[in-house]
Amino acid sequence: MKQLLVRKGAVVVSEVPAPTVGARNILVRLSHSCVSIGTEVAGVRMSAMPLWKRVLKQPHHAKKVVQLMRDQGAKRVWDRVTGMLAAGTPTGYSAAGEVVAVGDQVDGFAVGDLVACAGAGIANHAEYIDVPVNLAVRIPSGLETEHACTVTLGAIAMQGVRRATPTLGETFVVVGMGILGQITDQLLRAHGCRVIVGDVGLNLQRHEFFSKEVDVLISASYEPGRYDPVYEVEGQDYPLPYVRWTENRNMEEYLRLIGEGRMKVSPLVSEVYPVAEADAAYEKLKSGANKPLMVLPSYPEVSADAQPVRKIANPRGKKIEGRKVKLALVGAGGFAKGMHLPNLQSLDAKFGLQAVVSRTGHNASATATNCAASYSTTEFAQVLADRDVNAVLIAMRHDLHAPMTLEALKVGKHVLVEKPTVISHAQLADITDWFASQIGETLRLLTGFNHRFSPYARRIQELIANRAGPLMMTHRMNAGHLPPDHWTHGGEGGGRNVGEACHIYDLFTYFANSKVGKVAVAAARPATKHFRRDDNFTATMEFADGSVATLTYTAFGTSQHPKEELEIFVDGKVIVLGDYKSLTITGSKAKGMTTTLPEKGQKAELEAFGNAILKGGEWPIPLWQQVQAMQIAFTA
Repeated sequence: MKQLLVRKGAVVVSEVPAPTVGARNILVRLSHSCVSIGTEVAGVRMSAMPLWKRVLKQPHHAKKVVQLMRDQGAKRVWDRVTGMLAAGTPTGYSAAGEVVAVGDQVDGFAVGDLVACAGAGIANHAEYIDVPVNLAVRIPSGLETEHACTVTLGAIAMQGVRRATPTLGETFVVVGMGILGQITDQLLRAHGCRVIVGDVGLNLQRHEFFSKEVDVLISASYEPGRYDPVYEVEGQDYPLPYVRWTENRNMEEYLRLIGEGRMKVSPLVSEVYPVAEADAAYEKLKSGANKPLMVLPSYPEVSADAQPVRKIANPRGKKIEGRKVKLALVGAGGFAKGMHLPNLQSLDAKFGLQAVVSRTGHNASATATNCAASYSTTEFAQVLADRDVNAVLIAMRHDLHAPMTLEALKVGKHVLVEKPTVISHAQLADITDWFASQIGETLRLLTGFNHRFSPYARRIQELIANRAGPLMMTHRMNAGHLPPDHWTHGGEGGGRNVGEACHIYDLFTYFANSKVGKVAVAAARPATKHFRRDDNFTATMEFADGSVATLTYTAFGTSQHPKEELEIFVDGKVIVLGDYKSLTITGSKAKGMTTTLPEKGQKAELEAFGNAILKGGEWPIPLWQQVQAMQIAFTA
């Protein structure tokens, strides 16, 4: 499908795979979308700036980049950032079209419905968009998509008017007569208000506000519901008796006003451009005084039985030659692009990248281009059906790990799945039952417990290989705070104990090489809802060989302190691992080690996975140990 992307100061028309429909979403084939002149043109201008200027304008992003450079190295992060900028970003947040598919958890929409859609990163300028239900509304009968596609701008203006609580006969001043000012003017008149319209500088003075006790009200987009993931992503509505006007109801009301003729959109639409020529429209928007007020990209009509194209060949794809693992990367998020892809490229003697799968087509296409994969797709089924793919690396959201792993195994593909392997007992049972049913040589499954592949963990294993007694292990994880509504805490993430602490449970299992027995847990009791009990806890486990291990996991700390520290007491020695950058041994002449950057074993993990497939032999991690790490997490 065609999609508009912002890249290096311009808008380009790109061919990318169409999205699939989410379980709580609808898939919409667009007829028209609406360009937000202020927001989008500002984004185009920003994309033309040198990186150092962007850093000055967006210091909050700079802090994240600096932290990543400390953890992963300057070159790797620089390549990642510049690669993202070169790939381009989607643009648009207001559109209208026809529903062509409905998620299996959706009620209230049907294929064939005409709908208007909202949301940055959702209602993009693209032929197909995947839209959560609360960000879509039906278009009233007789209303054209050319007018309905302005729904987001209308809802934003409507919420601003609601915040001002106009009453019949009042006089309002509207300052700024762009598209939002024009719509606001009409909404106020529909309220029976007199409107003075102007386009002048504000030049606000504090003393004037102070002396007249002027109230300043801020309208946060088209609230309530905006920026609430439970409302927007999960599709849970606010009950009507408690929240009269949500963003969805504002969208509905705006369309009703247009349908009844009380709002006039036609005079505001300056030009309509076919999507293939939309780059020219943006050039016009960047011009001087004669730039249009509102521009609409339009999308070609297709036959009713036309199917979205979800697999795009990469003309710059590299042919995989020789005996290599032909790999599909499933999930192209920041970690996969920043860590796995550079490592795969450095291991090109073992791996060839056949495909890139991502939820969004532009990301899949850009990633495939950057790493010379044969094709990009938004549909996991394309990879499952590809006989050239013999292994998959799954780096999707946590709740998809287990079902995708099982699907891949059942069609004969080796799997490296990022931790956690599973997020429930039932998922774990499904995978263990499948392996139990296999006879003879089986496929390889490797969970991304990369810590045990680090040179530090391997050195510790050497030091304790011939131990006479059990281990006493204490691991402290200064995990950092995540907001209570962060996805990690919810159904998609499984919680921080299952999603991250499983790493440490595997590390304990690796060193003890023994079955776990009793597990005891104690959790802190935060006085406020800012912190959670389930990311501030200790877990102590006893192993069959007599070893004892304790994890202290907390979000109470600061990022200025190292994230991880491990102490092992064994046979008169004390071994201390400091944040995967240093290893010291006390009570022995054995040497420790240090590195400039944290070495957490991600590359060695991939290499072990490749060797297991190409050479056979033992699994990189025995299945029972992968299972035990998750069982400890569930017990905790």
